[in-house]
Amino acid sequence: MGGGATAGDLLGLAAIEPDGLMVAEDGTYVRALEVGTVNPLVLDQSEGERVSQAFAQVVARLPDRQSLQLYVQGTPLALDDVLAEESHRCEQAAELLVSLLGAEIEESLLDRTTRLLHEVPHRTPVIDEAKLMADALNLDDFGLIGLIIQAVQLALQGEGVADLAIAAEKREEYGYWEARIKDGFHFEPVRVIAIKRLATSRRVAKMLADELKEDRL
Repeated sequence: MGGGATAGDLLGLAAIEPDGLMVAEDGTYVRALEVGTVNPLVLDQSEGERVSQAFAQVVARLPDRQSLQLYVQGTPLALDDVLAEESHRCEQAAELLVSLLGAEIEESLLDRTTRLLHEVPHRTPVIDEAKLMADALNLDDFGLIGLIIQAVQLALQGEGVADLAIAAEKREEYGYWEARIKDGFHFEPVRVIAIKRLATSRRVAKMLADELKEDRL
């Protein structure tokens, strides 16, 4: 009975040394290095230049007839779908407002409120109240409130606490929260609240991860 393919079969390797040096079938020496995640969405210009310089230093140290290959693994975000879903939710809220209260409130107030709801999902709303509402909605993703909401969503999909811990770990790896802090708020006081809540949720996520590790011992 034949076994499954090994890494050597897939990569064409003749040998793998204990220190990680690999020898290809054609005699070429190969050394693989796994580096940490770099999220360009959370890098400012100086940090981006620092990362680029680090790669340049690695390349500069390569001797003659040696080369460097970079493999990048990325998880695409269906941004158009996310924005479309948020827009649809706001449109539903505006339609529900008109159907339930359209005959009971002043037309000018109704028009302003429905416009506000339509502007909330935009990146740069015009109305200040829409900016504030957008910040309030984004704030719900942070802290214990955000963890509980995510846990409920995962439970509805048939997933559990282990999946919640994995999701939290992935968000940290990809710099998800840094990107949200940087671009997700219009008012600085709300951003400060989000940062404080993030610190709390990170402590709880770490406690959850530690308990799950203990269960596997």
